[in-house]
Amino acid sequence: MSMRPLLKKELDGFLKRFSSFEDAELLSVEILSSRCIKISFNAQDGARDFDWVGIELEFDSVFDAQLPPQNEIHLIDMQGGISIKADENGFLFHIVNYSSCSIKSSSLKFFQKSF
Repeated sequence: MSMRPLLKKELDGFLKRFSSFEDAELLSVEILSSRCIKISFNAQDGARDFDWVGIELEFDSVFDAQLPPQNEIHLIDMQGGISIKADENGFLFHIVNYSSCSIKSSSLKFFQKSF
């Protein structure tokens, strides 16, 4: 499995391609290390006629995070999708309809897999 860096200049196109993950399925939130977090989704891909695909987002060099308890992940409403903003410090991720999930990191990678 090879993660691909998501560059700041590609961010808007990436979010548009997956409709900002509106109505996606949040599958997992994994802490891989003290500075690395992976979030997995099933989402519709606009580049593939809205077929469902698996997407993993890996946040590296995390410097702040608020994560949901594992037993609440399947209850999170994904109707509003996600927001990812980029600035000079890196990336800010949050789930629109769930205020208790945010990640600030210096870099972001993704991996697309079959549904």
